[in-house]
Amino acid sequence: QDRANAWHDCPATPDRLAHINELSLRYYEQCFTDSWARPYLIERFHQDLAGSTFRPGYAPDGWTGLVTHLRRQGVTDEEMLAAGVATTASTGRLIDRFRDRVVFPITHQGQILGFVGRRNPEHADDNQHGPKYLNTPDTPLFHKGAQLFAAGDPAKGMTPVLVEGPMDAIAVALATDGRAIGLAPLGTSLTDEQA
Repeated sequence: QDRANAWHDCPATPDRLAHINELSLRYYEQCFTDSWARPYLIERFHQDLAGSTFRPGYAPDGWTGLVTHLRRQGVTDEEMLAAGVATTASTGRLIDRFRDRVVFPITHQGQILGFVGRRNPEHADDNQHGPKYLNTPDTPLFHKGAQLFAAGDPAKGMTPVLVEGPMDAIAVALATDGRAIGLAPLGTSLTDEQA
C-alpha cells in the first residue's frame, strides 16, 4: 500500500525514473576511466571491469557534478530527488547523493533501480565521508529490503551464491566464470521478499 502511494505522489513514471538512472550511470561510467576507482577495482579483481557487464562507474568528489549534468539532459530537480540520485543539502541546494565513490547499478530485468556506492578506501570510518557503502534511498522504484545486488543477469543453470556485499558478489561471478551469480543484500539481513 505504501509503495502504491509513493507512485501516486511521484513526479515521474517508473520508466522515466529508470531512464534517469541510466543517464546517471552513463555519467558515472564516463568519470570512471580516469578516476582512482578503476585502478582500485583492477587491484581488487585482477582485471579491468571498465566496459564490463557489471558497469562500474565513479561518482566524482564534487557537490553537483551529476546534478549539473542531468539538468543539461532536461531532468528536473524533482525527478532527481524522486530517482534518489540527488538530495537536498542543509542549505536547501540540490547536491549529488553519491560523491567520491565507485558505484554499481542495482538492476532488475535490465532496468536500473538504483545504485550502491563504495566509499574511497583512503577515507577512514570517521563519518566525515559517510558509510563504507551507500545505497540509493528508498524511492518509488527502489526498496532496499526488496532488491538484491546481482553480479550479472540470473540465468537458468547459474548457482546463486548469497554474499555480504557487492564486491563479494562480483568476485563470485568472476571466480566462477559466470557459472555462479553473486547476490548481496543491500546492507540488510536477507528479507522474505529478497529470498
